Parts: sequence; C-alpha cells; structure tokens
Amino acid sequence: MRSSLLLCVLLWPAVTAAAEPIEHIVAVVDGTPVLLSEVRAYARIQSVTPEAAVEALIDEHLMLREAARLPEAAPTAQQAQAAFADLVAGLHDAQRAGLDDGVLRRISLRQATILKYVALRFQPQVRVGEDEIRRAYETEYQGQVSTPAFDDVSATIAARLERRALDARIEAWVADLRSGASVRYNPAVLP
Repeated sequence: MRSSLLLCVLLWPAVTAAAEPIEHIVAVVDGTPVLLSEVRAYARIQSVTPEAAVEALIDEHLMLREAARLPEAAPTAQQAQAAFADLVAGLHDAQRAGLDDGVLRRISLRQATILKYVALRFQPQVRVGEDEIRRAYETEYQGQVSTPAFDDVSATIAARLERRALDARIEAWVADLRSGASVRYNPAVLP
C-alpha cells in the first residue's frame, strides 16, 4: 500500500501537467456559462468574430432564460430535430468541419425555443396598417418610371414593415434583459 501511495505522489505532477481543460468559460450570464466551444461554433456558423459571437450568445442566453418561463415555448422533439437539421443543412462543408453535433444541437435548440417564444409573445402584437404600407410604397417607388401596382407589392411591403417592427420589439426586449443582467467576461479565454 505504501509503495502505491508513493507511486501516486510521484506521478501526480506528470498527470496534472498533461491534463488539458475540456472546456473554457468565456463569460457568465446570471450564473449561466457561455462556453468557448459554442462561441467558436457560433462564430463559424454566423461568419462573425469571436467577440461578436460572445455578445450574441449572451443575448441568446438572456432570451432563453425568459423563454423558458413559458412552457408553450419549448419546442417539441420534432421541432428540435427540424431546427438542428435546418442548422446543419445551412452550413457548407468548411463551416461544418470539426463542429461537434452536441454543440450544434444546443445552439439550434436554444434558437428554436427563442423563435417560438418570440412568435407567441411578440408576433401577435405586430400589426401594420394599410396607411403605413401605402406610405412605404409611395416612398419606395416615388419618381420611378415603371411602378408596380400597389396590390402586386403590398404583401411584400407589409411583411418587410412587420419584420422591422418585430425586430425593434426584440431589440428593446434584449436591451431590457441586458440592463437587468449580471454579465462577467473572461477575456483571457478568447483566441
């Protein structure tokens, strides 16, 4: 017994020196870690810098926290699988190379939950009136020689205006979430 204890004591520095961390924490959002593996995957998926990926993931973690409070926002197993499949299908081979499926599943599930929550909470509140659509039509096509008929483009204009209004609501929501959040960064971890 004494010889095995001595062997362990002698080998301990070699074992601990060879050990590498499995994961790094880049930031902590209200006690929830933002992991380096997700930052790297997100940066590659979205073609953004790691710093921009960290900020986006912080926003996603805050939105997910709120979305998780509404049970109806949880995606079904089929919706989660479809979100993962859509994410993977949208990646070209160079983006996909080396990315862990577990990380991609976490990202796609988080985003699917957030999208479902946004559709339940904010989408019903967004309405664009015909007056707004007409003003946008007149502004967009003012002075052009060949102008499409209003009825031909009104649905497209309405969708664009609704998307803009929804984006504004989401940005205000995220700003509100950020104002009440505790975010700690670990800048030494980013490459």
